[in-house]
Amino acid sequence: MAKLYFRYGVVSSAKTLNLLATLHNYEQQGKRAVLIKPATDTRSINVESRAGLSHKPDIVLANADNLPILLYPYKQSGVSAILVDEVQFISSEQIEYLRQISALNDIPVLCYGLRTKSDATLWPSIITLMALADSIEEIKTTCAYCNHKAVFSKLINKDNLGEDGIKLSWDEYVPVCAKHFYEN
Repeated sequence: MAKLYFRYGVVSSAKTLNLLATLHNYEQQGKRAVLIKPATDTRSINVESRAGLSHKPDIVLANADNLPILLYPYKQSGVSAILVDEVQFISSEQIEYLRQISALNDIPVLCYGLRTKSDATLWPSIITLMALADSIEEIKTTCAYCNHKAVFSKLINKDNLGEDGIKLSWDEYVPVCAKHFYEN
């Protein structure tokens, strides 16, 4: 049976770079992987890493979208994997469907994203993903201010926050250890 994977890390931990490398490996082997990006991520029309790699998503997913309908043509034509970038922005119901896809259709689903918000609380969809995932893996990086492991994404400019309390410009967040998270 295929697995549902959650690969998480703080901002700037190379999550998207890892996703794009995984996608490249599937393509190099002649396998079809479906790339999903949440519509909430408006930084680019593509899935882009800070290292400069980029790929056009197959599906740009809004929270109200019916994922079974969007994935139906891919399932019919044969798909080897489903990769989701910025998974924290999709709905819990969509994550539950991805769990079903991996279990019932034997298609691995690899989700990449943030575990916590900048206030150190879990995203609602991540609570669901952590409960349902077969494998939870941390993508590690170091604190922006010292050499300790970063465990939080700290918002450094709190001006002009969106309605949901987040900014979609990752340049305003830094990876920090617990000490630097609590220091001003």
